[in-house]
Amino acid sequence: ISEKQTAGVIFSNSADQVDLFHAALRFLKPHDISLHIWSEWEHSPFSPVSSSILQKIDRLNTLHALLHSDLPCIIFCTPESWIQPTAPREEWNHHVFPIELGIDLVSRDSVREKLVTLGYVKSELVEEPGQFSIRGEIVDVFIPTEDFPIRIELFDTIVEKIRFFHPETQRTIREIEKDSGIKSSILITPAEEIIFPWNKTGEVLEKIKSDCDSRSISRKIRDPVFESIR
Repeated sequence: ISEKQTAGVIFSNSADQVDLFHAALRFLKPHDISLHIWSEWEHSPFSPVSSSILQKIDRLNTLHALLHSDLPCIIFCTPESWIQPTAPREEWNHHVFPIELGIDLVSRDSVREKLVTLGYVKSELVEEPGQFSIRGEIVDVFIPTEDFPIRIELFDTIVEKIRFFHPETQRTIREIEKDSGIKSSILITPAEEIIFPWNKTGEVLEKIKSDCDSRSISRKIRDPVFESIR
């Protein structure tokens, strides 16, 4: 939780009641409180079977609000969802990076590599959270913690414009302007709750092997895990 923030948790025994409580409080439209649902994973984030995109967005939005919002935060959840593990705070902050007007992105390839590392999926058109596309000097990204995708317009590799746009009409909703009294940057947050450290594959495999050996887990069970990572 950010140093300036306070947070409270409201528990309910069912996901349906969680949704009702959340909707009821949102109906009051409290502008000075951040309201979020901490949904329960249908499948483990390590599973090859994907959970609901809405559940993913709920959890990503909650993590983002807890770490980057100064508003008081209320989290609605069930006991089951509350005890499910998530990424450590330091890990989340390590992957978040700002895009600011006037900065040099070095190269489009580096941007592409960074987005893929964060779990974004390359697409011809950006229509859903977690997608991105790079066409010449235009980079479109749909950050899961935002309501609309952003379009980053470059001059070579320098960020010249940042604007939110509607994914269906492609029309500009709002442009981020420098020295307008509003922040002139946007945070690119992970598109997945768990980011696998592909640059440390060897270390991960060694730790899995060590853990399996200490628990006397057979190679018949261990080896398929190794193959899915390699």
